[in-house]
Amino acid sequence: MAVFAMDVRGQEGESTDPGGAPGNTLPGPVVRGIEGEPHDLFYRQIFLDTAALVRIAAGMREIDSRRLGAFGAGQGGGLTPACAALVPRIRCTRAVYPFLTDYRRV
Repeated sequence: MAVFAMDVRGQEGESTDPGGAPGNTLPGPVVRGIEGEPHDLFYRQIFLDTAALVRIAAGMREIDSRRLGAFGAGQGGGLTPACAALVPRIRCTRAVYPFLTDYRRV
């Protein structure tokens, strides 16, 4: 089994916030970009990052691309079903207390 982990851009780890602010994400990342076009939304980029990670991992010769899964908790739990929707070859998911999944209610 191989495990890959994604550092959400600009949220603590080693990445930088792509929204023009150096360092960690400024308050309000859930709504960042809402005043612009849909492709400007901060979380749109995060969703696409999850799909890119799976595609990179699946392309490695050591990985059996027929046996892919996704797991996440909290924010990662919210990103897990989005990732699976973007990469249909993911065969199983496990989302623990998925943050960011009830947009209509919010």
